[in-house]
Amino acid sequence: MLLLGVMFTAVGVELEADHQARVANIEGDLGSLVGSRVFALAEADLYDSNTPLNDLTDEKRLEGHRLKHFPRLRPLTIIAGQYFEGPDMLLLKLRLPDGSLAVCAAFLLRADGALIDELPYHGLWPTIPSILSRREIDAIQRGSVFVGMSEWALDAAMVVDGRSKLYRVSQVTSGPLTIYLDGTEDARVIRWDRRPSSRQPVHAPIKGGHTNSARPRRVMARLTMRS
Repeated sequence: MLLLGVMFTAVGVELEADHQARVANIEGDLGSLVGSRVFALAEADLYDSNTPLNDLTDEKRLEGHRLKHFPRLRPLTIIAGQYFEGPDMLLLKLRLPDGSLAVCAAFLLRADGALIDELPYHGLWPTIPSILSRREIDAIQRGSVFVGMSEWALDAAMVVDGRSKLYRVSQVTSGPLTIYLDGTEDARVIRWDRRPSSRQPVHAPIKGGHTNSARPRRVMARLTMRS
């Protein structure tokens, strides 16, 4: 029993050491992020800068403070940051192009790695990937879609409510739109339909809040890696 107790104590000390090392790495990375610029996508985890701290560290209450309208793919400057160990959350204060403020509340998804690698999973790109065309960048900034738009750009341009695949055609839903893409590896938009209940013009920006059912982040990391 004594030996077992010593073993558990040693494991506990090792785990605590690993935890303290991770916290130190996060806080070191956080300092280097301040002053950096990032670019928000439609699904960015951005919230009202006046959100109470208790709400910022609670995922359920936090959702009610999400910003629905903010500049997409425009430079946002990180002016402050703080790490909270309990919820394992990174809080960044951002200055928007018009001078107003927002906060990004990022519940960390990776056990290790630099914080800059974490940001794309929360809808913030450290750079605009060179793989995007000028027309795609414009569409992302407007929140619009066009025939020939890549799936990567589409995912960046709007909040995706769901996606499915039928035969060789992929289908993406976002707000009032159902968007169809070809089934190739480099999938492109081929057409879209608007649900009858919607009166919004076809080429108007897509607006609306997030849904918890489907918020794909894979495109963010994939584009960052290929930039």
